[in-house]
Amino acid sequence: MSQFEKDIPADVRRNFLEFYAAKPIELIQGGFSRSSVIRCSAGEGTARQFSDSDSASPQEYCLRRWPVEFGFEKLEQMRLAVKATHSADLLWLPRYFPTSNGTTFVRSDNGHWEFTEWMPGRADYEQKRSPVRLQAALQALAALHRCWQSAWKMQKQPSPAVLTRMQLLQQARSDSLVLRLRERVRTVGDSRIASLTQETADALQVHLPLAIKLLESCFEPVQTHFVLRDIWSEHVLFSGDRVTGIVDLGAARIDEPATDVARLLGSLEPFDAEAWSAGLQYYCEKNSSVCPERVIALDRVSCLLSALQWAKWLAFERKFFDADDQVILTRWSRFLDRLQRNPWEAIRP
Repeated sequence: MSQFEKDIPADVRRNFLEFYAAKPIELIQGGFSRSSVIRCSAGEGTARQFSDSDSASPQEYCLRRWPVEFGFEKLEQMRLAVKATHSADLLWLPRYFPTSNGTTFVRSDNGHWEFTEWMPGRADYEQKRSPVRLQAALQALAALHRCWQSAWKMQKQPSPAVLTRMQLLQQARSDSLVLRLRERVRTVGDSRIASLTQETADALQVHLPLAIKLLESCFEPVQTHFVLRDIWSEHVLFSGDRVTGIVDLGAARIDEPATDVARLLGSLEPFDAEAWSAGLQYYCEKNSSVCPERVIALDRVSCLLSALQWAKWLAFERKFFDADDQVILTRWSRFLDRLQRNPWEAIRP
């Protein structure tokens, strides 16, 4: 038995693995996510009998551990969101498989565990870009949003995404963060981190006033509902040109849908303004309730804040990530490259 199998608590093994006759076969430890993912083979269990849908049992399962700080309310909101999409025949999110007594999550000392289907497909949009795939991804997201808009009948309210971003920008201004970043450059031992920290300081000085101005134009109340918030290229799975899975709901919460559109488009087409405009149009064809100008503003502001967040983590906090250093630095550098190339002026909403 491998070490990661030994680390699975006994009650989790009993309620999920033994109940569904599933066998752990691979640990996938995310470097940026606080969850742990274990791919499991399917056995001759009773998954069909206890699943929320009439579809057949999956070929593989996903055993996931969420951090202890993920409270029951958040986990239950995630479950209800997935249930709503499956009730609407939108099958991109992994369905849950409950324990023998019908509970969805098993709590242990090291977190909350869930058991879902392993979604088919590959996160390979960046390797196989095409208008057809772009359309499939954006219209899948639009369909999910329309479903949640019906499920969460909420009054319009100030956008949590806008309020949070404005708070971060104002804090950066009041803390003289540009100066602090430039001072930190001299004490960072890693030359790669030092260089990106300097670039981040320069970008913050140039773009901070405009970012604040953009958000000030987005203060009017908007429709909010459950959204993913961390939907990007690595979380969208394709089989051929079809979207066959959207994974990782760890950042999901109630917010405005434009934040999802901005996040996905900024990831799939970070530099191609024409493709970005086309993707925005694909989304709006299926969900016209989202304001394109807000999507552009949120993407532009988030790009700056994402670069700043990486600087805080790596230059100030010296935070460790269970991921390849080059992958981390490339992601940080991409946000800075986008700010330098400034693709937003060419986007046609």
